[in-house]
Amino acid sequence: MKADEATEFMDVEKPKDTFKQRAAIFIAFLAMLLAITGLGGQNASKETLNNNIQAANAFNFFQAKNIRQTSLILAVDEIELAWAATPASARRRRRRLRRSWRPTRSISPATSPNPPPARARKS
Repeated sequence: MKADEATEFMDVEKPKDTFKQRAAIFIAFLAMLLAITGLGGQNASKETLNNNIQAANAFNFFQAKNIRQTSLILAVDEIELAWAATPASARRRRRRLRRSWRPTRSISPATSPNPPPARARKS
């Protein structure tokens, strides 16, 4: 078949080609709808991702806060148990502290490291 004969066949079939034209218009319409919904889907997925990140950040904040609170409670409990387990040694420590700051010998004002200031005499 030559090119001239092919054009004759194409010209003869053109008036009967309404189905192909309608199918092409329908496919173009579907492509347009698909493009619009694709853009909408991308925006929705970005928004979902951002919301997921914010939720994870809030959860991590509260989880860290809970861990700090629990560790402080445990430290306080440990200190209380240590004091409760050794009351006699705690009393001894307090007695030692009281004794250590009391002077063991009497210090006269003249021999003290910081003597009081001299008074002015009346003439």
